[in-house]
Amino acid sequence: MSDGDEIGLREASDLLGLHYMTVYRYVRTGRLPARRVGGGWLVRRSDLEALAPTPAAPTERGRRGRPRHELRVGRLVNTLLAGDEAGAWTVIHEALASGATARAIDIELIGAAMREVGERWAAGAASVADEHRASAIAHRLIGRAGAHVSRRGRHRGRIMLGAPAGEMHSLPSALLADVLRAEGFEVHDLGANVPTEAFVAFVAGLDPVWAVGVVVTTKPPARALVPLVRELRRRATVPVVVGGAAAIGVALPLPAGVSVSQSTEEAAALLLRGDGRRALMPSGGGTL
Repeated sequence: MSDGDEIGLREASDLLGLHYMTVYRYVRTGRLPARRVGGGWLVRRSDLEALAPTPAAPTERGRRGRPRHELRVGRLVNTLLAGDEAGAWTVIHEALASGATARAIDIELIGAAMREVGERWAAGAASVADEHRASAIAHRLIGRAGAHVSRRGRHRGRIMLGAPAGEMHSLPSALLADVLRAEGFEVHDLGANVPTEAFVAFVAGLDPVWAVGVVVTTKPPARALVPLVRELRRRATVPVVVGGAAAIGVALPLPAGVSVSQSTEEAAALLLRGDGRRALMPSGGGTL
């Protein structure tokens, strides 16, 4: 181990964007190799690379030319996987302080970070427990950030979000809900695994409803999507926006006029568009 390659834990925590105690915990649990020197620890810069996230697409650049947004996504991934909720909130708070919009916070930062977490899990670089803990922290971050970006005053209309029976992921609709609230809408998010009858009854009780968004991310629940959308269109006569990974590129027998969006950004646009709503009512729908 060369002296030039070694740094202390304080510098390592700065490079990783993690709290000092998080990096110390990595050392004590063996996740980060280190050697004791006097009263401190030294780690190799090269070993930090294994803890660094895959860069996300940049949206702005810092003073030294490095993409600031890329760095924020990277730091957020690290803190989420480390279970460092305080550090994760610091990343979000910095973005809020810099003037980031709800769309940037939820879609470009938290959403991008959770996609990276999912990719790490799929590659075997993160455990199921790591992914679940990161998701739980992400939910709490969304709740805290929402208080900073929601628009006050009279709302523009009501939007209903949820997932069909069998769909166990609630994070996508939570992210979308914050974006819509920031645009002045009253959003009711039922979360994951909502039975068709309960979903439809809730929408009917909210009348009038501007639009309904249904999220489906895994294949089995996609089968429950079709009867849910049909019942929504039959009983509530409301514009329906459907989307999620399991709905993209899959031939689903959805009612006439219902399309499928390719991204959360597109879903938000379809739900917000007044001209899209007029085109969808009373016999069509949009997608999430």
